[in-house]
Amino acid sequence: MAVMARERRIKVYEGYAENLPFEDESFDFILMITLLCFLPDPFQALYEATRGFKSQGQVPPGPPGPAMAERAGQFRTTRTATAIRYCQLSPEPCAVVTSENGIIRWYKKSDSFEFHVKVRENLSSDSYAFDFFDGVDLPTSPQKVPATAWLAGNINEEAEIFEHSLALPRYNVVLSMLWIYEDIRVKRSGYYEDEPKFDLTNPFTPDGKRWLW
Repeated sequence: MAVMARERRIKVYEGYAENLPFEDESFDFILMITLLCFLPDPFQALYEATRGFKSQGQVPPGPPGPAMAERAGQFRTTRTATAIRYCQLSPEPCAVVTSENGIIRWYKKSDSFEFHVKVRENLSSDSYAFDFFDGVDLPTSPQKVPATAWLAGNINEEAEIFEHSLALPRYNVVLSMLWIYEDIRVKRSGYYEDEPKFDLTNPFTPDGKRWLW
């Protein structure tokens, strides 16, 4: 690959992801393609990446679909198995989701993915996976979507995640990779600052009645 890049007059540096040969804040953009799950120390590689980019720079998440398909072919596994393995090994908050006939069937998430996906629900029209079942071609790179399109719970409506969906038309299935790249806040519900605060350690309510649990 390095030889091909040099043939195209691209400047190539060789080194280790865990010890990048660059000074702090050297880059505006860093791209990792199917990398972290094959490194002996992925956390050190992420540290090096954050050290290397500028304060306004970005490290986009996860492996794009073509790279995932290439890796699956290299190891003679399915794309689904490759995506699952990626989630098992990745320190990134990511998940792989399968949808069939417009319905979310199941998902597998990494340890740092702290949310649940809307299993057994219809796909949201805000998701790219929905577009496949609506006859629309899927984008070839990860795209931002509302977090509420995929994540269950009382999620802030302004939160976004990355989605990269791959069509498996033979099975009428879409394989979707999800990544959380920013803090997602859960909306507060049923509580306001002016609500009374009760002492739940006391077996009786303020008006003398017993708590019912």
